[in-house]
Amino acid sequence: MTNDIISISSAIQAAADYAGFSTEDIRCTEKHYANGLFEIGFDTDWSRYDCFVDAATGEVVGFNSEPFIDSDYVFDQEGGAAWRFNIAASR
Repeated sequence: MTNDIISISSAIQAAADYAGFSTEDIRCTEKHYANGLFEIGFDTDWSRYDCFVDAATGEVVGFNSEPFIDSDYVFDQEGGAAWRFNIAASR
């Protein structure tokens, strides 16, 4: 029996592929290994993702996503999306 595991870069690639992104489209924020799983956390412009990849097979065995909340960006039911703070330009 061998204890070979995939590389962290292979785990990141598997997570990006599963989510439908290229690795250039994501910002990897977490990389952990424990109990035979890589936990890969990454962001895109609009969402945060948490992906669990089996370290022996490279198979994605868990996946979660949630919208990215920017505290300076708010959504108003009537007016649509807007920045919370107005920024004035000067010459």
